[in-house]
Amino acid sequence: QYFFKLPRSFTFKLPKIIGNYNPDWAIIRNNQLFIRETKGIDTFSHLQFRSEQRKIICGLKLFRALGVDYRFQSADQKEYWLPGQPLEEIIRIFHQRV
Repeated sequence: QYFFKLPRSFTFKLPKIIGNYNPDWAIIRNNQLFIRETKGIDTFSHLQFRSEQRKIICGLKLFRALGVDYRFQSADQKEYWLPGQPLEEIIRIFHQRV
């Protein structure tokens, strides 16, 4: 297993209204790549800022299109290989808060 803290230079340019996005971690386990965004909370709906939610949704869509396992999770969660909330559920939660 390999764990990498992704450098600031590993940034995706998003529209200015959202802001650029730099995911936190890359993990390689059993020849599979995982990208993880960690926060101090355990559910998407508890993120304080809408801009954070928008960046995570963009990350989900981007990495899904690339076939890379991406997930938002609590920094305390050790089972990084488990699946996260489905993209559709996260988008539904995002739109409910409008």
